Amino acid sequence: MSGVASTPTGAGRFGGDRLRARVPTARLLAAGATLSAMAMAVVLLSQHMAVALAGLALVGLGLSNVIPILFVAASRVSGAPRCAAGAVQAPDMLHPMASAPPAHRASSAVQAAAWMVGALLSFLAMAIAGRELAQLGLSTFQILFFRSVVGLVVIGLVVLRTGPALLRTRRLGEHCWRNVAHFGGQFGWFFAIALMPLAEVFAIEFTIPIWTALLAAMFLGERLTRPRVIALAFGLAGVLLVLRPGLSIVQPAALAALGGAFAYAASHLMTKRLAATEAPLAILFYMTVVQLPLGLAGALPQWQPATADQAPWLALVGVTALTAHYCLTRALKLAEVGAVLPIDFLRLPLVALIGWAFYGEAVGLMAVAGALLIVAGNVINLRAAPAR
Repeated sequence: MSGVASTPTGAGRFGGDRLRARVPTARLLAAGATLSAMAMAVVLLSQHMAVALAGLALVGLGLSNVIPILFVAASRVSGAPRCAAGAVQAPDMLHPMASAPPAHRASSAVQAAAWMVGALLSFLAMAIAGRELAQLGLSTFQILFFRSVVGLVVIGLVVLRTGPALLRTRRLGEHCWRNVAHFGGQFGWFFAIALMPLAEVFAIEFTIPIWTALLAAMFLGERLTRPRVIALAFGLAGVLLVLRPGLSIVQPAALAALGGAFAYAASHLMTKRLAATEAPLAILFYMTVVQLPLGLAGALPQWQPATADQAPWLALVGVTALTAHYCLTRALKLAEVGAVLPIDFLRLPLVALIGWAFYGEAVGLMAVAGALLIVAGNVINLRAAPAR
């Protein structure tokens, strides 16, 4: 079976070397990642060996360009110039990407891809840890409490090195409201992770950008253009296919996932406002400080001490929650959203594969169709965004 994927990979590498000389790296990466994601969905859903083999061949063809680009990105990140303190020098954020020479733009694109893969792996690891903790008997509130504890310890160590100057704020009230919404989003996500197929939770999560566009039109006065209305319709249709109301009883976990996605969208809008004046470290710090007592208040009525077998998963949830957002932020600073978003779409087939391999979860055809509609809505919404 592996030879089926390796043969197209070799052919793709041969053709990809020529393509990279003519096609921008970001476009080649986006095309390869999208092809691999769609082909993996075919492999997972197929009931016929011939179709599965064809899908596996397309996975290899797509990855033939993605993997070499990511290896180049990793080598450039590790070999990046260092400042006196030994930290990797940050890219110049004062000038737009368009002003950089083509070679620099290509380098930034592949580095952004590497950071995006880090975010993708962090989100997948956090989902696995959340599922394992739920199976070990830990409540959602306790998971969120310990997540904040671990995050606060990590951020505290960073603050000890950088100093507390970046934590100063005059917008404490906005931080509090943002984190109430963010806590609601996290609760819905972790609650659903415990009870629903992982792929369906992630599919519903991908509606966040669509709800964000709707809320921005309602509260920030942004125009709800025709493409964004179409994107919203695609997203709603996708959610209906995933939840299937009328054909089956909608689980409370599915409603929690949908409510969590909406809460995340509200949180994203408030984050956008805070980011104009607040340092990313401050946003993360107040996230852990505000959400820690919220998790504790919900956990106390049914509190149970954490056990030794839960400890590694709790540490993984806390660390990956920080690394996911950090990697995502770095990726979006290095490249346009359109260059890195297709990599994030790989989360859907990969988490479906994890659910099938480790938890025996089957993904229905309607759920896959709904996920594809949601992804299509995201793409339409992205293309409708004004160029910066």
